[in-house]
Amino acid sequence: MFSSLRHDPTLPSVATELAPGVWMWRREHPEWTPDSDYEPEVACYAVRLPSARLLIDPLWADDDADEDWIDDFARGGRVLAAVLKPDHLRDAAEIAHAYGGRVVTNAAAAALLDPSATVSVLAAGEDLADGARFLDDGRGRGETPLWLPTARAVAFADAVRGDPEAGGLRVWSYPPGHDLVTRDALSTIAQLEPELVLVGHGEPVVHDGAAALREALYRPPWIVE
Repeated sequence: MFSSLRHDPTLPSVATELAPGVWMWRREHPEWTPDSDYEPEVACYAVRLPSARLLIDPLWADDDADEDWIDDFARGGRVLAAVLKPDHLRDAAEIAHAYGGRVVTNAAAAALLDPSATVSVLAAGEDLADGARFLDDGRGRGETPLWLPTARAVAFADAVRGDPEAGGLRVWSYPPGHDLVTRDALSTIAQLEPELVLVGHGEPVVHDGAAALREALYRPPWIVE
């Protein structure tokens, strides 16, 4: 029904093109410890929009090849660095500043940025650029997934992750009291019929993303709270 990208560790670390105008690169998260409930490597994404170069939850590259790739990508147009969740600030403000761009995020994440950061604060449903907009995931934890209609992609920080056991997707968890509203919100996102589902943890889904999202609602969550 759906498929996901299988990462080949023998490939060079330069960003992988998942679909026309959509790339992924990975970095070890600087705050990862052996006690963390996620893998050491997390994913960052770059999307070429008609009017902007969009970086999603970005971390600086850690080798020259990746740095050159990000530099070439960012210099192709106005830069927007999207932060999807308060604990995904990562290097977004620094990268946006380096290329004369701005951070775009929700109010909860914006409150944690340095006051010197150039930032646009957007609520769910407000247009970011070219029809891209933040969504509500229903979990009540400050995450606003990002819908990218020009790429037929939706990006999640933590609400949904790749399933390392069976492929496809898993809901990270259903916070107590938010089970039904989370299911409703994710079902609504699936109705956008994304082809790609971009996730910060695990493998993204690159075909039939809407089907993968719907199936995730029938699987047990990654973490039971």
